[in-house]
Amino acid sequence: MAVGMRKQLVVDPSRCTGCQSCQIACSARWVDGYNPRWGRLRVEDGPSPWSVSVTVCHQCSNAFCAKVCPAGAIVRDDATGALRIDVERCSGCALCAEFCPWHLIEVVPDRRVAVKCDLCGGMEPECVRFCSTRALALVEVI
Repeated sequence: MAVGMRKQLVVDPSRCTGCQSCQIACSARWVDGYNPRWGRLRVEDGPSPWSVSVTVCHQCSNAFCAKVCPAGAIVRDDATGALRIDVERCSGCALCAEFCPWHLIEVVPDRRVAVKCDLCGGMEPECVRFCSTRALALVEVI
């Protein structure tokens, strides 16, 4: 990947039906279970009765979550540009979750580690792969 490039999920809300397949596929990858609540993205009702809002990690170029982490546990993957959490270094302090503008970082209570989207390694995220309407895509951004 070229210097300065990073990958990010993008959403076409006009294509999303709200089926939550993306969340279910994500939860299966992360926790071996099929529960939309366990996915690392959110599908919610939109502003009108017939709309859906999808929130995904933006893999921010100026990531507050990484800046506030006292353990330096949030690092950018050299190959994909995705931010990932090094669970060996994470103390579970939850500062990253507090400062995420999208509220997409959680601390797993029984493990005391933070979790977030890492783009499934950056090749073919499960949410994109299982989105039947192609409302999600993985793109390279500068």
